Amino acid sequence: MIVLLIAMAIHTAPLSTPLSQEGGFIYEHYGSPGFAVLLGYEGPGGAVIIPSEIGGHAVRGIGLRTFAGRDDITSVSIPQSISFIGEQAFLGCTGLSSMTVPPSVSFIGDWAFYGCASLCSITIPDSVVNMGAYTFGECERLVSVDIPDGIEQLRFDTFSGCSSLNDVDLPESLTRIHGYAFAECRSLVSLEIPNNVTYIGDWAFSGCSSLRSVVIPDNVTGIGDQTFFGCTSLSNLELGSGVQVIGNKAFAACSNLGSVNIPGSVLEIGEKAFFYCTSLRTVVIGPGVTIIGAEAFSECYSLRSIVFMGANPPSSIGGGWIDYGRDDLRGHAFPGTNFPAPGEDLSGLKMGDTIDVFHDGDDEISVWIALLIVLLLIMTASFLLLLHRTRR
Repeated sequence: MIVLLIAMAIHTAPLSTPLSQEGGFIYEHYGSPGFAVLLGYEGPGGAVIIPSEIGGHAVRGIGLRTFAGRDDITSVSIPQSISFIGEQAFLGCTGLSSMTVPPSVSFIGDWAFYGCASLCSITIPDSVVNMGAYTFGECERLVSVDIPDGIEQLRFDTFSGCSSLNDVDLPESLTRIHGYAFAECRSLVSLEIPNNVTYIGDWAFSGCSSLRSVVIPDNVTGIGDQTFFGCTSLSNLELGSGVQVIGNKAFAACSNLGSVNIPGSVLEIGEKAFFYCTSLRTVVIGPGVTIIGAEAFSECYSLRSIVFMGANPPSSIGGGWIDYGRDDLRGHAFPGTNFPAPGEDLSGLKMGDTIDVFHDGDDEISVWIALLIVLLLIMTASFLLLLHRTRR
């Protein structure tokens, strides 16, 4: 609300002077006494201290490109009077190594810290409820970040190219992760996606080559194109029960992925969705899948088994969907379904044996049956003993 009021004032209040300068800071002020917004800095580098008041006006904002390109600045102290950090405010400040954003700030604009290549750590308070696109893009030395509770969206390229980022804490308030948000975060090993997330955009985690495990929450309905493309360390993938569409190349080149279980909610598997997943051995396709895109599982050199859980084959299977695979790759379906019989062909896939209802778990099932019988015998004996004592 404070930011909104300041924005309204900027557009409506008359300026006493076009620009003013004091202590190396260039600023505009609005009203009398009103407030000031910084628009430039011509002072010395090193450690910069932003005043809480300038020219008799409270400093409320760091405006467009105020410190952009100042590679000689190593640190900036921001006062509690600041409520917003504008677009490109610290763009390309390659010498800036640390930053603490005060709890008075609620808004950080697009590209605000983009290209701050020496920025190792930043503290973002819970007061921040809106962060723009490209905010921390290409901050190559940024290691960890806690995203404040209250942020609902991570916009395009928020942390893209943060190649040292290995620890991210996402808040439960988060609902949307937009395209390229964490693209090329090559040191990111694990990430817990909050349950309230409903959307993950194109390329959001592409090139996260150290990412080992991904659990997609049940509220996510679609996985965008190339979302996890090139996550070469990804070995554990759990798709939520709400996912309906797996986008084109969504998991392509995830060369360490050994198995995939596609839930019954999924309707469409996009083109090249699992292309070049060279360690993929087993795929289980849920009963809801009606479309499998072209080359969806092509160049999966280790793939031996595709298990179909539904009664009917997908109505559309794209060309080359299993190209360059193993000669002994087989499809499997339940008996009595509308899939081709064993030995017959499904769009180039030779069908193998039908699925045993108990599959390979007969021994385990027998153990459970035996335990159930023992439990029933114990309960019967206890009942008879109790009945005998009652009659006495």
